[in-house]
Amino acid sequence: MYIQQDELKDGQIEQLIKAHLEEMKKHSPPESIHALPLDHLKKHDVTVWSARDGEVLLGCGAIKELSSEHGELKSMRTAAAHMRKGVAKHLLTHLLQEAKRR
Repeated sequence: MYIQQDELKDGQIEQLIKAHLEEMKKHSPPESIHALPLDHLKKHDVTVWSARDGEVLLGCGAIKELSSEHGELKSMRTAAAHMRKGVAKHLLTHLLQEAKRR
C-alpha cells in the first residue's frame, strides 16, 4: 500500500465518494451528512490523497485548509472490498502527519 496526493483524474475517487454519500443517506439523517461533493474536493484549498495497491484504489482522504493554522479532515473512505485491512489507519496517520507538517 502506498499513499499519494491524488489529482482526481481517473474517476475512481469520484465513484468511491458517490458510494460514500449513498451509504450515508441510507444510515444518517440529512443534517448529519457532512461529506464534500467531488467538485468541492477539486478546490484549491483541499488536498486529496489516495491509498492504492498498484492501480487499485483502497481508500481516500482529504484535508481542507481553513486558515494557515487550521485544517479539517474531509472525505475519508475505504473501498468496501478493502475494509478491515488497516487502510483507514494508514490514511489517518498520513493525514495527521501532513496536518502537523503544515
